[in-house]
Amino acid sequence: MVVRQPSKLVTWVRFPSPAPTQYDLGHVSLTDAATGGVRTDTQAVVSIVLGILSLPSLVFPPGGALGIAAIVVGVMARHRITRSEGRLKGQRIAIAGIILGALGTLMALVLPAFLVGVLIWSLFHGGRLPEGA
Repeated sequence: MVVRQPSKLVTWVRFPSPAPTQYDLGHVSLTDAATGGVRTDTQAVVSIVLGILSLPSLVFPPGGALGIAAIVVGVMARHRITRSEGRLKGQRIAIAGIILGALGTLMALVLPAFLVGVLIWSLFHGGRLPEGA
């Protein structure tokens, strides 16, 4: 069996992009044209999903990282929607994702802060827990 080696001489050819025609849709896909060219930004949806997933972080504090991610993605989505000149929607969804992410992050800090507070209290009061605890 003979295995043929590929040629070492490779030539890259660049073709010029075609000139736009009157039928050129540019960046608008057929689904965009069917919905009037406005679609919901994917990052805004990801932001609200991450924000919702960060809410149980009161019980599972490492989930607070999801809240931080929701804030970052939500801010990026808002900037993208603002720059889209009306082609993207979802500004309120992104804001909701930012708010839920902030709540999730704060709740991730509540339980550890409470536990540290109880520990410090017991250390300074001879190992006794606070009254009513």
